[in-house]
Amino acid sequence: MNKTRIIQAYSPEVLDNVPSLMFFSKNFETLHEQLAGATPIVDDNGQLAFGFPDPEGTYFAVGKA
Repeated sequence: MNKTRIIQAYSPEVLDNVPSLMFFSKNFETLHEQLAGATPIVDDNGQLAFGFPDPEGTYFAVGKA
């Protein structure tokens, strides 16, 4: 499955705003709980990740370190 299909399946709200930056965090689950608008956690080819919007609506990704 290509990335566009993965995004369409798991995070369709960001399909037109694919993250260009991925941050990594050792406090992954806590960060997910604290970030407003965080998308569900997904397994992206063995990398747990989620997205979140900034105040302007640009989405970024966070991967589990």
